[in-house]
Amino acid sequence: MTRYGVAMKHVFGGPGAVIAWMSLLAACGGEVAPDSSVAVTSVTVSSGPPSAMSTAPATIESASPPPLRGPSEPAAVLAFKRAWSAQVVPRATPRDRAIVDAIDAVMKKGGHDFRAKRVDCQKRRDDIGILHAELNHDFLIFGSLEAADREGTCWSVFFAGGMKAEVEGILSDPDLETLLVRRIPEG
Repeated sequence: MTRYGVAMKHVFGGPGAVIAWMSLLAACGGEVAPDSSVAVTSVTVSSGPPSAMSTAPATIESASPPPLRGPSEPAAVLAFKRAWSAQVVPRATPRDRAIVDAIDAVMKKGGHDFRAKRVDCQKRRDDIGILHAELNHDFLIFGSLEAADREGTCWSVFFAGGMKAEVEGILSDPDLETLLVRRIPEG
């Protein structure tokens, strides 16, 4: 999680606060991602009538580079859930129908975690391909390894549904297109 160190002097409600927050946004590149946090490190409070309050912009003591732009972890999870319902379940092959329906039932029941993280797309595709070769089994239930053959990052969304109900979806970054979904093998 990215944190910004910010010192705001003489900031109250009204024009001073608006100017201070505008200065903060400008210092952060004009955008603060939903998964970042902003830490106010100091605020100087003045007493007196509103006319005595400063409307000077906030001063930035230190700031990290802006966070990664594009979708956040919750957006990737939501995109995976939508793709699961709209694409994966309806298009399950006869070979995968029973396992897809079982995983879908666990997802609908709730109480299990989804996690997402950015990964190197080609490395993740290669890792999945190596596992399939080692176990001599194709665990894909949607999409293809070729779809994940792209440079840059992808989102890996993992559903921890318990025994025989764990899946990973690989989504493109930044447009969140579902490239493949695979069942996680036991063990």
